[in-house]
Amino acid sequence: MPAEVFPGDALAMRRLRERWFSLAAIDASVLIIGVTFLRNAWSEAAALRWSLLASLLLIYQLAFVWHRLPRNIRRLDGQLLPVFGLGNGLTLFRGVLLAALGGFLVLPLPQGGWAWIPAILYTCTDVGDYFDGLLARLRHEETYLGEDLDIEFDALGLLLAVCLGVAYGKLPIWYLGIGVTRYAFLAGQWLLRRSGKLVLALPPSQTRRPIAGLTMGFASAMLWPIVRPPATTLAGWIFAVPLLLSFGRDWLVVSGVLHAGEARYLRWRWRAKRLAFTWLPLFPRAGIVVCGAAFLLADDSIAQAGLSMSWGNGNVHAAFRLIEIVCVLFIAFGCAGRLAAFVLLFPLGLTIAGLGPTPLLLAWLAAALLVLLLGTGAASLWQPETKTSGLRSGTSPAA
Repeated sequence: MPAEVFPGDALAMRRLRERWFSLAAIDASVLIIGVTFLRNAWSEAAALRWSLLASLLLIYQLAFVWHRLPRNIRRLDGQLLPVFGLGNGLTLFRGVLLAALGGFLVLPLPQGGWAWIPAILYTCTDVGDYFDGLLARLRHEETYLGEDLDIEFDALGLLLAVCLGVAYGKLPIWYLGIGVTRYAFLAGQWLLRRSGKLVLALPPSQTRRPIAGLTMGFASAMLWPIVRPPATTLAGWIFAVPLLLSFGRDWLVVSGVLHAGEARYLRWRWRAKRLAFTWLPLFPRAGIVVCGAAFLLADDSIAQAGLSMSWGNGNVHAAFRLIEIVCVLFIAFGCAGRLAAFVLLFPLGLTIAGLGPTPLLLAWLAAALLVLLLGTGAASLWQPETKTSGLRSGTSPAA
């Protein structure tokens, strides 16, 4: 959509610019509040360092929004809207949270309750990523600006989370490459245009959004203080592979090496998806059953002692065991396997935190993450997520 303003949109653009100045004032107020809070709770030097990086991130966001104000055009009827709307407002609030998150890059590793602040900030942006699009669709306020903001803030948030993960020793340094995948992709497109080559449009994909969303979810959980290596390193590898494959496939398409409409490519794509989502899931699915049975049949007193030491009494342990048994059974029979794997990650993660990263628990974790990514595959009784995993919030399968 061209970023241009027609004469009839002059009034709407003037009001939209007024909203931008209000946004800048809000950002400045939030920055002042953050500096005051950090100075009182931490130190003046820490508050100053945090404010410098957070300010740069907010200035970058404001410049990004200002440059794309003409794209605040409603997709439904092509009208330039004079307000950002609730959906874009929530996205802009996510940007403020990301600026606050980025400020922690120049601070030492937080201790005590402060250790949860980066995780809470990024988790809130992840949750907001779902609801901003939902609000825009329900209120018929979907705009090209909102799409730009959503993509930009998703990439920025992942980059900041990965940088913090590396800084906190939870991810290996090579994982910084995962954080810059989108920026490398854009740089590659720019180089293609500079060399006079054609850059093709990306075709629709049912896997692109789920892979990106799951990667952001991993980055959020990775920042939780109770999650530590080698569990984060193992999970990082599992989420890095599909993300890199997705970007690699997209790059081959936009650069013209692969032609999305060709019969040969479509056959290759169908075979790859059949292998990835029909037959490969049988291995982690069986792994969940084997690892789960081995752990659940192990010496109960050892597990009881480890969990009670960190997470409470025997009732908590019994609840964990019940959840784990139900999730293993659901995955074994292929009933809502991705949902069961997601639920299983919570007691499993707490079990690893309580008992330590034993080989059996790490294998169980890897199998659960693979089922979350791939589903349960062949011979599954019920896979409802296959109809909705590629959809945006607020849309129906028919759409």
